[in-house]
Amino acid sequence: MMRKKRVVPLILTFSLLSGIVFVQLNQKESVSANSINYESLAKYVKNYKSVQSKKSSNIINEKKFAEQYFFKKYLTSVRLSDSEAKKLAFEKVIEEKALIEKAKNENLLALEVEAKKMSDDVRNLLINEPEENKEVIDNVKDVINGLGITEDEYYNEFLMESYITSISIDNLFNKVTEGYNEAAKEQIWDEFKTSEKSKFIAENKESINEFLIVHAIN
Repeated sequence: MMRKKRVVPLILTFSLLSGIVFVQLNQKESVSANSINYESLAKYVKNYKSVQSKKSSNIINEKKFAEQYFFKKYLTSVRLSDSEAKKLAFEKVIEEKALIEKAKNENLLALEVEAKKMSDDVRNLLINEPEENKEVIDNVKDVINGLGITEDEYYNEFLMESYITSISIDNLFNKVTEGYNEAAKEQIWDEFKTSEKSKFIAENKESINEFLIVHAIN
């Protein structure tokens, strides 16, 4: 059975490719207590000043790292230290990069038209079912305000890279797990991700070590 394309209303580039369908904010209390929300996240990423070298920028997207760091540090129900949030953000960004490079090598990259369709599907879903998805709609509005862009720019331009990534990794998942029963697929996929991430790190060790030092990630 093929993995269904996930209709994921990614708030930013949101490399949170873990099967999220809608962002569930179990962390409402911590968010309100700290006056931190998705608008804060958008502004943080928009205004983030790069500190990495050109060499490591070819390997790691620092904006995605910053986004993941902020999300894990401030917008989840689990309270993490600064170093813990950085570590988790790094692991997520590296895994995604390794998988998208593998998808590229396997000619599995999604087309922009596929990403546009996913974005349109999400937008229409939120329009047609506003009551069921009020929290997501509010979060999207916060992000649009934080980025200082229009709703059309958000759906038609800003989310394209993220949806291309999501669909491409789904394509890779389907190829890697083809022929396995449903019970075995996730294990096969987890092992594959671990292997590809390890290979990617080994192949780009110098640039990655530089990034880890600059960001004080142990």
